[in-house]
Amino acid sequence: MKLTIDNLQGQGPQDYTAALDGTKLPKVERKGNQPAELQFSLVANSPQFVIPVVGARVALGKTNGSDVFTGYVVAAPQYEYLGWGEQGPVYRYNVAAQSDEALLNQKALPNRPLLWNGARVTRSGNWRRIYAGRVRHERGAGCGHAGSLRGESAA
Repeated sequence: MKLTIDNLQGQGPQDYTAALDGTKLPKVERKGNQPAELQFSLVANSPQFVIPVVGARVALGKTNGSDVFTGYVVAAPQYEYLGWGEQGPVYRYNVAAQSDEALLNQKALPNRPLLWNGARVTRSGNWRRIYAGRVRHERGAGCGHAGSLRGESAA
């Protein structure tokens, strides 16, 4: 089993296989119509250990090269103090990641005009109200600017 994590620090994917906790095996949970979820534990075994950040790219694969899971860390890892080791304190980090399908669920909302009491506000501050085939433009709440249409039918 091979675990690689890209912490988005410009170093590319790093191998975290040696840091996997042997007492808690990685668990991939797949449910219908939901993104797959990977839960795994890492043990900080050296001072150079980098804790995975939210949004880090995770890939879990077999040693023959086939991927089992690819996704992103969705929450800050939970940590547990395990005791004192040869190089200092030892912590276990419990990490949760969701598969790439989670990104498809984050649909960007389309740009829509601001509506206020049925009026459509444009970028220039003008607003337009449509009444049964008639269009009424106003600017500045009745200041009488030239070019404002009042009561004329839209052509």
